Amino acid sequence: KPLPQQLAAVRGDRTIILALHYPPPRSPGYLTSTGDATDATTRLLASAVNKAFQEHHLRFAQTFDVIGDLYDGPHDFKVDGRDFNFETHFFDKLSPEEQRAWWETKVGTLIGIIVDEIVQRGRKGADVLAMGVLPRKWWPELLAAAVPLAREQARRILGLTYLPPYDIAYPSTSGGQLPPLTPDEETGRAPSCGDIEIQHPCGALSFMSLDQRARLDAGLQWLHRHILGDSHVVYFRRLTPKFG
Repeated sequence: KPLPQQLAAVRGDRTIILALHYPPPRSPGYLTSTGDATDATTRLLASAVNKAFQEHHLRFAQTFDVIGDLYDGPHDFKVDGRDFNFETHFFDKLSPEEQRAWWETKVGTLIGIIVDEIVQRGRKGADVLAMGVLPRKWWPELLAAAVPLAREQARRILGLTYLPPYDIAYPSTSGGQLPPLTPDEETGRAPSCGDIEIQHPCGALSFMSLDQRARLDAGLQWLHRHILGDSHVVYFRRLTPKFG
């Protein structure tokens, strides 16, 4: 379903990407037949955006153009009592040939998506929210490998001699989109935090610190800046385990 007309007019010419780790157990996919969110992660993100709006209620499918996982299928949260980890429990167990095949398949899929975004939708770049440690590590490399090849394919399809760059952007501390973490009162040092680090939203239901919640809100604010306008995302700073 397209965005409401007044929002579609200001949404910009960038692809909005949600880059994740893996789908939850028995996941039916991230969208219902009507475009609503299906699991805890996507429902939290949908609520965060919608609570920032005063006049519109958006379905989850209207807030992201592309949703991707490193592990392409539902998986249990635990493996032998440990949190499932794409590297430890999957990628590192593959042979070099299988790892190469996984990489080529993943990059090839992204090439097709980006070509479509450029040729069919006129997109000029992508804004990406990579949530969690491994997504922040892997998705920038995957997208960096896919973009040059996708641009060349799109250029040929469009019959152009030159196609402007399709840039990939992430919210960051250095860029001013994400607030830095608060220094410890005793040591005066802030906790270690990557420049584009945004924790997984489900952590906000339990142990996530207030400054990490602020980074999550700020990341969504930046990602949807064109349609949010003067509205502000404060959902995760106000979220408690008992109330969403």
